[in-house]
Amino acid sequence: MKLKNKNKVFIIALMAVILILFLVIIPMFWNRQNDSKRVIAINWGIRIPDTSEEIYEKESPAGFHGDNDRYHIFKIKMDQQTTDFITNMNTGNNPGLQEYVRTILKTLEIPEEYSPQMEQKPKWILYSKNEWDKIAVLYMEKEQRLYVIEHFQ
Repeated sequence: MKLKNKNKVFIIALMAVILILFLVIIPMFWNRQNDSKRVIAINWGIRIPDTSEEIYEKESPAGFHGDNDRYHIFKIKMDQQTTDFITNMNTGNNPGLQEYVRTILKTLEIPEEYSPQMEQKPKWILYSKNEWDKIAVLYMEKEQRLYVIEHFQ
């Protein structure tokens, strides 16, 4: 009889461990794809279109005060949400934007093939919520990509 009780306890413990693993690991994988979009929305109030897919990401190690740089590339699919997002972006030349992008990408050591081609005259958003933290979002029509460059200081 003691053997049966030990087997029951072992089976229950094993089921509990499996259940905990599923409850912890599956949500991590399930939400992994949307993490960057959600963090950008929370930090900046900028909602990257739901139909976009992140194809590249790089960030510097976080400093003691949470300061770091982040870079994301999203491949977009045109739908109404994406069209509305792009329509509200700025156009035209912004030398400050170009310098900001160049500086952050150099700091992160982004390879040329993952760098936005600024001569294509992207549509853009440049936002600073204080004098230190800044985000730029660039839309390259030819490539159908959004480039997101974040700086926290």
